Amino acid sequence: MTRFHSRTVVLLLLLVFVVSGVSFAQTGNGSDQPKRIALWGSSVPNGTGDELELGGYTGRLRQLLEPRGWEVLNVSRGGDNTITITPRFEPEGDPEPSTRYLTPVDPGYVVIALSLGNEGIKRCALGQDPAPGPRVGCSPSRDGQDAISRQFLDGLQRLIKRARDNGIVPIVGLTYARGDFDEVEYAHTRKANIEINSWDVPSINLLGAIDDGYGRWAR
Repeated sequence: MTRFHSRTVVLLLLLVFVVSGVSFAQTGNGSDQPKRIALWGSSVPNGTGDELELGGYTGRLRQLLEPRGWEVLNVSRGGDNTITITPRFEPEGDPEPSTRYLTPVDPGYVVIALSLGNEGIKRCALGQDPAPGPRVGCSPSRDGQDAISRQFLDGLQRLIKRARDNGIVPIVGLTYARGDFDEVEYAHTRKANIEINSWDVPSINLLGAIDDGYGRWAR
């Protein structure tokens, strides 16, 4: 088993335990809550970069949970952040045929899996300017990075509330490594995860098992 595969299995086992615990604690044995979990996020839960072509951790989660009676759905889209994912919660009017919305798949649970990287936490390189929102790409200053981190956390809170308001149990994937992070982005990542862990919502550590200790992907 490769190190990549081993780390993935560890993450999935954590998610299985989280889902099992949430199901027991919030629904009980006689609940009508659907045993249907949607992965709603950006490129990583969408399977980008999976060299085994099994659909990333969403596909592996499906392999682990389907024998336990769960349905696992992928409604992720590469590049999304807390702003661009919001219109994909549910369609307004006629749905766009190519858009993966959350509510039409009628999940009982949703794993919100977004990253600070897509939010724009990376400091702009010399001569680089942020792109027009909502995908800014990078932050022009330390203050800008602080604002992006706050935007990310506030955005997650809104998504969590909206899920609960619609009868969906939210689970949050903690923010994770990126190949070009430096010590500043890494500090923001860890700080954001500490704050999320203080919220009244189940969360999954997507940093620890794949982090090289400097905020980049382990090899």
